[in-house]
Amino acid sequence: MFPAAEATGHPISGMGHGQDAVTEATGHPTGRARGGWVVDEVAGRYDRRSHAGPFGVASREGTDERESVLDARDTAILEGLSGRSLGGHWVLLAGLLLFQTTFVWAKDGTTRAGRDLSASDPIPVPQWARGARVLGVRYEDISRLEELRKAYHASVLILYHVPEVSNGWCPQGTWEEVEKFVKAAHDHGFKVMGYLDGTYAEEKFHTGEHKDWVQRNRKGEPEHYQPEHIRQHRYCYCFNGPWHDRWVRIAEREAKIGMDGMFVDNPDYMAKCGESCFCSHCQRRFRQEKGGDLFTAPDEVRRNWLSQCLGWHVRDVYNALKRTRPDKEFAITSNTCGPSRHRSMGVLGPNENVLFREASGRHPDCRAMVERDQFDGGRKPLWFILTTGKKWTPETGRLYECLLASVVSAGGCPMVWAHNYSDDPNRPGFSTTDTIFAHAEVGRAVAECFGFMEQHLERVTAETFFRPSFKGVPKGVSVTVSRTEGDEVVIHVVSVAPGDVADLDLRIRLPWWVAPAKLARFSPHPTEDPTFIWTPDATGWSRLQVKKMRVWDMYVSDGGER
Repeated sequence: MFPAAEATGHPISGMGHGQDAVTEATGHPTGRARGGWVVDEVAGRYDRRSHAGPFGVASREGTDERESVLDARDTAILEGLSGRSLGGHWVLLAGLLLFQTTFVWAKDGTTRAGRDLSASDPIPVPQWARGARVLGVRYEDISRLEELRKAYHASVLILYHVPEVSNGWCPQGTWEEVEKFVKAAHDHGFKVMGYLDGTYAEEKFHTGEHKDWVQRNRKGEPEHYQPEHIRQHRYCYCFNGPWHDRWVRIAEREAKIGMDGMFVDNPDYMAKCGESCFCSHCQRRFRQEKGGDLFTAPDEVRRNWLSQCLGWHVRDVYNALKRTRPDKEFAITSNTCGPSRHRSMGVLGPNENVLFREASGRHPDCRAMVERDQFDGGRKPLWFILTTGKKWTPETGRLYECLLASVVSAGGCPMVWAHNYSDDPNRPGFSTTDTIFAHAEVGRAVAECFGFMEQHLERVTAETFFRPSFKGVPKGVSVTVSRTEGDEVVIHVVSVAPGDVADLDLRIRLPWWVAPAKLARFSPHPTEDPTFIWTPDATGWSRLQVKKMRVWDMYVSDGGER
């Protein structure tokens, strides 16, 4: 995982002025002929720009538009749909999506039953993956398991400790150490995810037959590069050859020792030395499945096929886990990070039961990404890793409060490294000083958020049931409305502004049959108790007034006032 990866996305905007919620729909164009090929538009070819998303979110978090992956044709489709009644269009788009993801197109335009596992039945989601409180840990944290459970309220651990070749950054150990850690963590009530780099291996791995496994550009040159944060080269390996078999073998062994799932980092086709992949394994497999030559195929056909290969590859890791332990529930997830055609929610999401996003600490974008990813990924649990860049400072604690609140209130599950990453290339991996144990502000932010999630698990994982309108939402504040299975209305109010929001006076237009008569306030900050007034209006705009709000408040119906 690249620690400084920058996530891109479109900040949610436009609901601070009282407009009704409007969501622009996106979809895939139909396949079209080009040079004798029928081009299939697979997932990864679209983006979603939202003014109010599936969580009933209002926000004034910023409006800096970033480059979309939409091309002109996709944009035209969006413009044609915006402002209209979307009912009929959604039916049409759903049909197109089903049609396009069910078939792999051959050169002559006929359908070919391929390995399109994205069209298979979805992978069941373990209940423990919903509302997960995730920490990334080292093997050395085996002595802190009780503290991680009781003081920091974590429920899932991702073990950054690989028993075979490393990517040059993740700490390397032995199978015996991994098995010892898993057993001890289970004894403390944790679920444990194994770490596996999907593409990269450090230079010492690039010997003998492994040289034939590497991704290659059109000239046949290997994909490799020198990262800034580790001391040696990395080579990028291809999923259509023996590298895939190695993945499967490792997953099988992880299942045997009791691992609860796998986190596949960095799965992608790279362009470090020109676009990949044109290795002999890809050439042979493409010819078998598409009936044509990889070098002469249109770029869209080739790239879409590679995206499908990447999705199949991740699915096979899950298949290996389940095949080894059919009696056990497993989680499978992989890292979506930055603007990548292949490493996207559309490509990876159908082949996972848990979504995963990495982004650095820009909280306005963080909030927008959570909403968009859950929409694109099919409403599966979304684990969102929170990184903040360089060395932690006293202000890092406040930043983490904003990040944690943004993710949880939007329906995501925060994942935090218990140790900040090390940017010293001579000592890659994790810092020994920037840790949640040594940094009081960051440790407190994590403990308060995870403890709050644990105490109010049903409320923070509530599904949204309607999309209200809002008025008076100030810049830097976001509001989310959802409902629990027990019919509680839950209103999250989060401030992501650089400073505190002293006063809040907003109006929420709720359906008359759900407008609560009373609200109770809950907060991760137990020492802070701002005054609030809830004025319900069953026929129009209910009013919420808050004094001395800081970062995150949750208001729940039917709990009485105080």
